[in-house]
Amino acid sequence: MILRAAVTGVLLVLALPAFAQEADSEAFFPQQMNARQLLLQCSSSSMTASGRERQRYCDGFISGIEESLRLAAPLHAKQLICAPEGVRAKQLSRAFISFANSHQADLVKPAAAVVVDALSSTYPCP
Repeated sequence: MILRAAVTGVLLVLALPAFAQEADSEAFFPQQMNARQLLLQCSSSSMTASGRERQRYCDGFISGIEESLRLAAPLHAKQLICAPEGVRAKQLSRAFISFANSHQADLVKPAAAVVVDALSSTYPCP
């Protein structure tokens, strides 16, 4: 629980400027984003500039969580995820998309929490 709060805090500080405005000019705050909203970002079309921007945000959001978990691992008794060295942000995003599509009931949960669940499911530690 403490780890999730720490990860969320780090992500909020890093991600807020990137999502200060949506396409419709409404203020958007990542700490209020649920997994369904992140899934929409991640699943955006790469055929448009705004779609590619949303995909980049998704990749950054998810890889930020992975990095936060990796960096926080020495502080905790149990490492939550063991992604292989060299895993790319796009692969992490695909893992989230796959997990989110098969766990529809979780989409109302905070995005960061579901990303942690997705990554720990996809890249479990021995």
